[in-house]
Amino acid sequence: MGCGSSTSPLDRRLNDTARNTNNVKAIRDLVTQGADLASTNGCPWHHTPLHQACFHNRPEIVAVLLELGSYEKCAHLASNPCGRGGRGLPIELARGGGHHKIVSMLEEYSKSHFEGAMGKIDGSGDGRLDGHYFSFRTGGNPSEVVDRFEARQKGENRVTYYRNGQVGCKSRVNSATAHAMESYEIHGNQLHGPVSATIQPNGDIQYSHGYTSRKEAGGSSDTARTNSIGKLEFLGLWKDTTCRAMPIKMQVRGDASGSQIRVAFESLLADMQASGHTTGILACQSCDQMHWSVGNDESYKKHGYIGMGPPSRSSWSRRVHSAETLTFDGFEGKVYMWGGDWQNAVYRVTLTEETPDSKELREVQAEIIKAAQTGDFAKAGELAKKGEALSQKIADMEDNPELAEEDNGFDEAADALKEAAAAFVARFGDDPRADAVRAAVLAALGA
Repeated sequence: MGCGSSTSPLDRRLNDTARNTNNVKAIRDLVTQGADLASTNGCPWHHTPLHQACFHNRPEIVAVLLELGSYEKCAHLASNPCGRGGRGLPIELARGGGHHKIVSMLEEYSKSHFEGAMGKIDGSGDGRLDGHYFSFRTGGNPSEVVDRFEARQKGENRVTYYRNGQVGCKSRVNSATAHAMESYEIHGNQLHGPVSATIQPNGDIQYSHGYTSRKEAGGSSDTARTNSIGKLEFLGLWKDTTCRAMPIKMQVRGDASGSQIRVAFESLLADMQASGHTTGILACQSCDQMHWSVGNDESYKKHGYIGMGPPSRSSWSRRVHSAETLTFDGFEGKVYMWGGDWQNAVYRVTLTEETPDSKELREVQAEIIKAAQTGDFAKAGELAKKGEALSQKIADMEDNPELAEEDNGFDEAADALKEAAAAFVARFGDDPRADAVRAAVLAALGA
């Protein structure tokens, strides 16, 4: 918080009047003359006129300030709580002082003015915050995005933000891989969490630290991943220098699990969907320092070709990543080679059209893995048979008998599942946590 109070005589008079009197007419006159409802009395209090009226139990002044729009401008602003608790929000100042009438006034105003507005966010009228948002500086250009997230509301009183990366990730969020981050309690049009926020009548979420979140146009932004199939093509290892062949979008962490590569892959797919491209470039360096771009961008060639591998040892993960098994649901190929120090392992990502049968086949494959992971081998075996039939159907429709033999592997998977189940029973009884058996099943599936 800044420590300077308003230098405007009108603002100072408005603050003093709200604090010391019940003169409703004076409040109206001062605002008409240009006094700022959001001005404060400065350090160390930071109280606006609404804060003053709530603290000093002046319901008549609160009423006129609400009428003039003070709630929208000030209800989310923290201040010196002066022993009243919380962050010094107006309602907290009133509640902490036992001013129950003012608390009821603020709650009723919030309910009558904002619950309907929240419903307008997605046109549903249900008053929920669920959806995809982008953030920008309050009062700034909305096109200068500083963050994106998906809001998921649980019940009536809590909303949690989900992202694929850290706060500040500007790529569109993919719901399938997003993870939970900050959470807020909902009180009318107020959000209480890491910072405070106010839900505006137009649906924007305005935060106390100077940023605003607005719902993405067009609803959910995760359709690129959930509806996409395609292929991955390794384009080789390419040199990089401090001049950067491709801009860094995710700094190296040295995480040998590949989780950061997955996030980058999902982000690329979302960017491809948003731009209408069917191709994109994904590159990982020093294990998992990630670069990506939409279209057939060949800037990765800037510093020269190295070869098809193996890469150099990553000083971050302390490994040579030349034989990984990072696969993506619905995509042929895998990110099997990760870059070394100052080496970009570059892949071309291409989207292809998905038929209903191929979509069902992809879903069956995912269900097989899920069943195997939970030790339900009987179900996995049945799904393997279903997948085999689907593969044969697709091959017949495309007049390509090699497709069923080449792409499915369901016969082998079914046999491996039977063997794994037998080993499971012989060694572990009915314990579904048998990691050795799960590993055998997943290896048989190539997952």
